[in-house]
Amino acid sequence: GYKNMYSAALNSAIVNAGESLQPVLMLGRLELETANATAPFSKIVQWAEDRGAKVIVVPRLSFQDTVDKHYPEFNLGHRQGPWLRLEIPRLVKEHGLMDAPEICKRHILYTDSDVMFMNTLSKANIKQLADTLSSNDAMLMYGREYGKGHSFVNTGVMVMDIDKFQEEMPGMVNYLDETGQQPGFDQGLVNNYLKKNRDRLKPSILPIHYNWKAYWKLEPSTFDQVKIIHTHGPKLGRGLKEIGSCNFTALPDIPPYDNLFRSGICCDKGRTAAWFVDSYEKLQSPSEDICD
Repeated sequence: GYKNMYSAALNSAIVNAGESLQPVLMLGRLELETANATAPFSKIVQWAEDRGAKVIVVPRLSFQDTVDKHYPEFNLGHRQGPWLRLEIPRLVKEHGLMDAPEICKRHILYTDSDVMFMNTLSKANIKQLADTLSSNDAMLMYGREYGKGHSFVNTGVMVMDIDKFQEEMPGMVNYLDETGQQPGFDQGLVNNYLKKNRDRLKPSILPIHYNWKAYWKLEPSTFDQVKIIHTHGPKLGRGLKEIGSCNFTALPDIPPYDNLFRSGICCDKGRTAAWFVDSYEKLQSPSEDICD
């Protein structure tokens, strides 16, 4: 489940970026009926804090009413979870996360929970990302989704200028209220809002190795260049392990993923998927440590 992905993502970040990043875990609890702010997150909260992560439990989005208005048919999890990343500027400032020593005062690196940090992310790597974002005068650095071609689509990994992003949040929420549902939830909102304001809001492209997909052909890259693998699309339990073992007959019946399955097996020979699965199995924490 998601808590297992949290554990593998955090453990991989500690191993490969422990000296350059302060991990922060955001947990939404809109769909919970308990009065206790951390339950039933008590184990995952304690587990993450014991490993040096800052944990922020979010009862409601600051714009929850707007999301609820336009997404009434979706469950509570989908009416909060995907949208949490838009709250990053507000949350990091309210919780004083930028006040800690040696923390970048303006930029954050965000990832979805279905990622792993596969190789070292040094302070120099992080500085280069932040410097590029600043030099491009952009509020976001993000990029590719299904293909390797240069594009601004997937917000599963992004570098954010929190001051610039916070300035745009009222306009983004107003845009959502005026236009209604966006494809891909908050990702669609970000993409469409940036397109609408392209004259003044130009994103910066995220280097490809920071949002690598397990179904891409590795070459001409090498394994040691890949910084973060994002299991966008096929995941564990949804075809990733079968890609890694090149087991066509065991693949689940998920038609939208057929081309991704084929690419991972035929083009990459399952190598990147197998690397991810092996690393995940080594780094995920036992369920009894993180699940209440």
